[in-house]
Amino acid sequence: MRAALLLALAGILVLTACADRRGDCVEAALRDVRVLEELIAETERNLERGYALQPEPTVRTGVSFCLTANNPLGICTSTQTEVRERPVAIDMLAERRKLRQLREREAELRERARLEVMACEARFPR
Repeated sequence: MRAALLLALAGILVLTACADRRGDCVEAALRDVRVLEELIAETERNLERGYALQPEPTVRTGVSFCLTANNPLGICTSTQTEVRERPVAIDMLAERRKLRQLREREAELRERARLEVMACEARFPR
């Protein structure tokens, strides 16, 4: 009984390991396609708005009163970094050209990813 249980657990562990490796393999195969999808969506949003949003870090420093170990009323400083999006002008023609090129590249990468996913499924069957 105990041997059968150990054998069943070993089988489950092997299947789980294969499932994880299969998932990792598929994820790696689709990574470039997902990046391109996000770039395409961002470019489309830029064209709809007529401008792009550029992340710009803003650092704020402050001074306040606080409790410290050595002094019941001390002075503390703090630094906070926020990222704000700043509108920037875009060349609409260049942005449309970029979108067209991204879509062409996406079609190529989707075909490559399809073949890689098939290879993953063959290497790590369910």
